[in-house]
Amino acid sequence: MDPFFVHKPKSLSEIKGQPTSKVADFFTHFRKGEALFIYGPHGTGKTSSVYAFAAENNYEVMELNAGDTRNQKNLTEWLSQVTGQASLFGNKKIILLDEVDGLSGVKDRGATGVIAKFISTSLFPIVITGVDVFDKKFSALKKSCDLIEYKPVGIDDMVEVLKSFSHIDTAQLRSIARNARGDVRAALNDLFTQIVLQSESEFETRKQTEKLSDALIRVFKSTDPAVVLGSYDDVSEDLDKIFLWVDQNIPKEYTKIEDIEEAYGVVAQADRMFGRIRRWQYYRFYVYCYLLLSVGVALSKEKKYPTIPRYSQPSRLLKYWQANMTYAKRKSIVEKIALSQRISTKNALIQFHLLIPSIIGNKGLRDELEITSDELAWVQKKYGGEI
Repeated sequence: MDPFFVHKPKSLSEIKGQPTSKVADFFTHFRKGEALFIYGPHGTGKTSSVYAFAAENNYEVMELNAGDTRNQKNLTEWLSQVTGQASLFGNKKIILLDEVDGLSGVKDRGATGVIAKFISTSLFPIVITGVDVFDKKFSALKKSCDLIEYKPVGIDDMVEVLKSFSHIDTAQLRSIARNARGDVRAALNDLFTQIVLQSESEFETRKQTEKLSDALIRVFKSTDPAVVLGSYDDVSEDLDKIFLWVDQNIPKEYTKIEDIEEAYGVVAQADRMFGRIRRWQYYRFYVYCYLLLSVGVALSKEKKYPTIPRYSQPSRLLKYWQANMTYAKRKSIVEKIALSQRISTKNALIQFHLLIPSIIGNKGLRDELEITSDELAWVQKKYGGEI
């Protein structure tokens, strides 16, 4: 069984623990000018429900991941095409805007208004999926949509889904279900991984944190995928820092040129995946990054090296990374000022320094500019001041 298999339900009855009858009612009683917004955590079956209904009722799904379209012009062109023409195959049609959380409050300002406009005229049902429907950038969009909430899937419902893919005992399935914390996709990934690796032990709950250097010992000192898989699960560091640590310590562990070349080739593949996440907000690629940086790097060597592990923090690279993060926060605020005041970023940078006291002390200005809590914390730390 393939651990990267994507579960594609063929009917709504396969979606467990969610109000799928409401989804079916929306399509059954659809009228022009109506849309559906399904919201809830990742892995709860939002997108799968749309495709399951389509498969069951002979609909064609025209999907756009909202994070892929970064401006109003492209979004308008795509919606004009799909709302203005019949299905290529003569079927009924559903227009799916998936993961709209990928639309940023600044760069995509006005995108939700474009979507609302097409909802009012579309002859075909439009379905939107996202995590946080209460984000203020969706205020106008919510008025045009019926809202259906998908909650984390319960353990009993998740076990029922897992049973259809495996005959391992119920106790192990419940352990996997508990560990997934309501995310069916995560539970299926864990199940398939366990089957592939033929592991008989139960999955441990991922609560304890671990030093990144300890995780690297598992990666560099093993060639067994069962040992290496999930090396970073209990590490609190983000993916950026894991990249830097792996990059810094590969040549300290591997001495053969062939092993070093192979390992850095794997890191390059992971970096390409990470780039797609940043560009498209396609967060499902995270699993590939972690697999490549763990199992991929571990299997790059012909055999494990007997050297004593002495892995060091990449201080120089971390300084670059921290500087970039700092610059990124300032750049983000400057872009918001430029957009709000309709001025160049060069002039906005000047405005930024003048507005620092107001950004710290004026909540109304922060709301107008959509200053995030992280950005505010950075401004306070960098320039001082209290709210």
